[in-house]
Amino acid sequence: MSALPKWMFVGAFLVLLYALSASQFVLAHPLPPPETESAAALAPDKALPLNHFLCYQITNSTPVSETVRTQDQFDVRPKRTRVGQSVRFCNPVQKTKETVVTPIKFPNDHLIAYRIGQHDPNKSLNVEVKNQFGIQQLKVYKPAEVLMTPTRKLPHPKPQNTDHFKCYYVEGLSLGIAVTLEDQFQKGDTVVATPFALCNPTRKYHKDKWTEVLHPKAHLVCYQIQPLPFTATRDTANQFRKETITVTLADLLCVPSRKQILD
Repeated sequence: MSALPKWMFVGAFLVLLYALSASQFVLAHPLPPPETESAAALAPDKALPLNHFLCYQITNSTPVSETVRTQDQFDVRPKRTRVGQSVRFCNPVQKTKETVVTPIKFPNDHLIAYRIGQHDPNKSLNVEVKNQFGIQQLKVYKPAEVLMTPTRKLPHPKPQNTDHFKCYYVEGLSLGIAVTLEDQFQKGDTVVATPFALCNPTRKYHKDKWTEVLHPKAHLVCYQIQPLPFTATRDTANQFRKETITVTLADLLCVPSRKQILD
């Protein structure tokens, strides 16, 4: 892979494939790490308090250029994080697999993914995740590549029930599962393919305030999908800024998941 970030160019790769196949600040009072999960984390089948998300590439963005502190379940202590440009906008989405419909839980909760780094191929760990597609083992590469931030998409009200997430590039087996997706932009049939990222709920320190984790057991696993083309321009607002974004090409489906670390 070239030095260019995978989060910016996975969509172009998928379009080609589809066409061919049809740091840290010192705290005066250090805070404990976020809650971690034991082997029992995968046992419950109760639905997680989190949407599925359909994520679109963003075609126009400038870097946020702000430094924040973040801490997720892979961090011993808060890390200094430089926030770059936005690369994905994620709508809550209804998913239908065969006859099973998973509705949208929180229609006002959207996410924008910002670049914060590039993974190191020599730094990895193994995790097991469980979601509606079953149990999978993933190789997770550090450091995190993007920070997902709860975002208001006008004219919707502010989001209220979704965490920040730090997302790590992963490798795992492709699923090849057909689904129908319907969000606030479009409805379409697609195929869920290779796992692309594991997103941990994350606490964030910004403008002298911690935004704490609401749901420590609710993660997202994002999968590459056969692309769903669409173009729209929308006004958005979150803790970083107000931004008018243009989206095109939905290429990732992020699925509520539980996780446990294997090593």
